[in-house]
Parts: sequence; structure tokens; C-alpha cells
Amino acid sequence: MSTGPMPKRKEPPVTTESPYIIETFLSAASAVGALLDRRLGQAAAAEPEIARLGSSAVRIIMLAERRPGISPSSLAAMLRQESHSVSGLLNRLEDVGLITRERDRKDRRVVHVFATAHGRFIAERAAAIFANLSGDLARELRANEPFLALTLIGMNAWTADRSRKADER
Repeated sequence: MSTGPMPKRKEPPVTTESPYIIETFLSAASAVGALLDRRLGQAAAAEPEIARLGSSAVRIIMLAERRPGISPSSLAAMLRQESHSVSGLLNRLEDVGLITRERDRKDRRVVHVFATAHGRFIAERAAAIFANLSGDLARELRANEPFLALTLIGMNAWTADRSRKADER
């Protein structure tokens, strides 16, 4: 039996690509999303059109307004929803004139989503609601969920950095 020191076990580095970091971020984002959805429902009472649409539909309109030509699959990924659920929401939003879908001229299989003028108006009103809520939400998170708040702040910085680097390429 050896009485020498135990060899140090080499721990894998924790990177922004590690499953733990990604799972922590997704869990935090999901918790914040649920809280934001509840608060949006309360705040949107003064905005019946926004309240009727629901938070997922409102987020689709906001994304289509901020990223004209976004694909349905990108919307599904950003909303963490199944493609068929997003497709149903897109059908409904197109029927009421808040978004349009256009096929790509070069590849007819590709679809681009755009907010209409009325959709952009809804997106601006919803953005104002979100802006008012975000300060309240940040204070609430710092007071009641400090770990969650720190996780989101760190991951927000990381995603902003990755987005900036992707834009530079």
C-alpha cells in the first residue's frame, strides 16, 4: 500500500460551453421568463390588445420588428418553443395583420418573418411595458433571488460578447 500523496484529479475546465453553465442559464432564463410573463399579464391589463395576444405572440412581434426577415426556426429557438407551436402563432399573427411571411427569392424553402406597421406599433407599446417591468424585475431578483440575478447578469454579458464577436465576423 502506498502512503504517498494522492494524485490530484484534474477537473475539466468550466467554460461557457459546458453543460452546467448552459443548463444554469436556461433554468435562470426560464424562471425569469415565467416571472416576466406573470408581470406582463398584470401590466398589460391597461393594453387589452397586447393582453389578448399573449406573451409568446408579443415576443414574436418584437423579434420580427427588431430582426426583420428572421426565420421561423430562429424564432422557435429564441423562444425555446417547438417549431409547430411557433408556426401556429405565426398563422394567427398573420391573420390579424401583425406580421407577414415572405419566401426567399433564391431559395423558396426559406421563409422570412416581418412585422407590419401595426405589428411595429404593438412592438413599441410592448417594449415600453417590458422596459417598465425590467427595473422592477431587477430589483425583485436582487432582493429575492440574488444567485439567479448574478447568473443572468453574467450570462447576459457573455451572450452580448458572443453576439458582438459574431457581428464582427
